[in-house]
Amino acid sequence: MKKKFIIPVISGILVLGILLVIGFSISGKGWFAKKSAVTSATTDTSLTNKDNPSTVSGTESSNSAQTDTPVTTNTISNFKDITQKDIEAGSAESNRMEALATPQAAKTESAQEPTPQAVEAEISQPIQVQTVPGADNTGIVIGMHTAVTNNDDATQLINSMDGLAQEGVNLIVVEVGYNYRYKSHPELASYYGLSYKYARKISAKAKELGIELVPEIDCLGHQSWAETTGTLLSVYPQFDETIGLYPSNTGIYCRSWCPLNTDVNPVIFDLMDELIDAFDADAFHVGMDEVFLIGEDSCPRCKGSDKGVLFAKAVNDYYNHLVGEKGVTMYMWADRLLNGAALGDVYDDYDSSYNGTYTAIDQIPKDIILMDWHYNYLPEFPSVAYLSGHGFKVITSSYSNVDAAISMINETLKIRANNSNVLGHCYTTWYDISNDQLAGWQTLVSTIGMLK
Repeated sequence: MKKKFIIPVISGILVLGILLVIGFSISGKGWFAKKSAVTSATTDTSLTNKDNPSTVSGTESSNSAQTDTPVTTNTISNFKDITQKDIEAGSAESNRMEALATPQAAKTESAQEPTPQAVEAEISQPIQVQTVPGADNTGIVIGMHTAVTNNDDATQLINSMDGLAQEGVNLIVVEVGYNYRYKSHPELASYYGLSYKYARKISAKAKELGIELVPEIDCLGHQSWAETTGTLLSVYPQFDETIGLYPSNTGIYCRSWCPLNTDVNPVIFDLMDELIDAFDADAFHVGMDEVFLIGEDSCPRCKGSDKGVLFAKAVNDYYNHLVGEKGVTMYMWADRLLNGAALGDVYDDYDSSYNGTYTAIDQIPKDIILMDWHYNYLPEFPSVAYLSGHGFKVITSSYSNVDAAISMINETLKIRANNSNVLGHCYTTWYDISNDQLAGWQTLVSTIGMLK
């Protein structure tokens, strides 16, 4: 560049620099700082699902009848992946569930875009995580709920377990559903699902670390998702509560099986027994959340029946088999037992009941462990005192909203201080991250100190 062009260029740069400094001073924090604050406030911090299976060592089963050979059958995944975006537009309930999977700033139905000033104010006041004064966390349950659909998922979970144990996690609920290579009912097995060998590897690692392992099958409800009907009702459509209705599952949230169909339980009990054996488990989770289709007029068996009585019958059937016959502890989600109106309408019809199933709470055994899940922020969660006050042991449960988790854990510790029925807290990820990243789950990392 020639000299006569250098002076004007330098002068221009100096002038531009002076203007930027003036603008920065006037704006207080400066434009770049504000943009950074807004970006950090609105970025989804959930980790991406990267599958990185690696070889693990574990205890091999001595049961030579059980092999890793895939069984030949059809497989349909039946997990309630609440981050799924292809939820049918015609279903109001599915649209609300989809809202649960959006970034935190949009997690209320009436949420509005925050102003830059509001964002800046929120950023300037970091979350205060405080333990309830006088709380004794000795023996508290700290849980993690995840899914294992195949052996790669199992490997990733095993690789996470040391980190989870270091954080204090002493309970892992493993949702398997129909994603297992069942021998008792190969027609329901998943060809590439979890094998006996890898279930035993998970079990061996859990025992090594002193972690209670609880396998899960969604019972009664959650037998479909969006347009896909799950394995059980695809193979046995006669088990459906609403046979022949709702083609492509249009207009419903999830299908249910009929609690009065006497052919269902023998099949489900066989599946339960296989998973209990495969995981060498002392407990079993039966799901039973978000059951909307029950006691339908279209069902010749259930028509006219009280929904609470029907729900209680299903709970008692599973209890009698699991606790009475198998001698294991029974876990279940608690939402269908919560009277939404009596609790002040603070919950919606997903995490509490408005369809009459809540009367079952006085018709089922008190030694069932109830998992009380709520994923949106509330200053208080009255369900914790409600369930524990009814004599049940309760584990509260959070998802990705850190503020909601903090509030719920505070409620958990507050009630637990005077009621030993409140056992602790369980984190859920609902497949937002892969199993090898569980120890880094944002909600856990942000709140685990409250539970230690």
